[in-house]
Amino acid sequence: MKLDDAVAGFVESRAIPIFGIADVQGFASALPGWHPKELMPKCESVVVFGYPLFQHPLHMEERTYIANRSWWDVQRIVSRQIATWKGELFGLFDSCGLGVASFGVFRRTTLPTFSYRLAQVEAGVGVYGRAGACINPDYGCYYRVGVLLTEAKLTPTSGAHLDGFNPCEGCSECGEVCPIRAIDVTKEPGAGYDRERCARFIFKMSERSGSRAYICCQCFSLCPWSMGRVGNRQQH
Repeated sequence: MKLDDAVAGFVESRAIPIFGIADVQGFASALPGWHPKELMPKCESVVVFGYPLFQHPLHMEERTYIANRSWWDVQRIVSRQIATWKGELFGLFDSCGLGVASFGVFRRTTLPTFSYRLAQVEAGVGVYGRAGACINPDYGCYYRVGVLLTEAKLTPTSGAHLDGFNPCEGCSECGEVCPIRAIDVTKEPGAGYDRERCARFIFKMSERSGSRAYICCQCFSLCPWSMGRVGNRQQH
């Protein structure tokens, strides 16, 4: 069986709702030192897979701009599902004698890192949103992804369904609600988000709250395109 067929069969059998494959020859805008080829010299493809969140993130503490812990607890099943798929895909490539690796994560550093946003855009999963997240046509920005780099030469997925998709056009909601003005709405989506400024604020508020589970998500929760695309899903 061809590897492309094996991967397609895996996605279908697991009913993975968000999936894409990027050719490693893309990633021209990757930060220095964080291009897939720099991380894994024999890398040929970048695989992205994701799962939508179960609930709309409306539980906010207005005074601190910090998300309610109970909401994040509900979403842990999403992270566990992604971790399961990552392990299974890792095993699939490894069983074929092909190298595979995973890189990230955003949360605990203000330093440059491997961009999950760029991986999603290159794989045709979504488009850049103004607020440091990708926006998917079906789920908005209310989803989580896993990313794998592999030596497997896979057929890239088409991003044709994203042609003309511009959910941020004419909208500045995220920039207006950001408590530290880390989003410049005068710039094109993907160019106006100050990741370092945002991360420093998150770390400061996490320390103040005494919990690493808290994170600011004013822009995320109030994205007009995303609202209404994720209802309360039944967990399984």
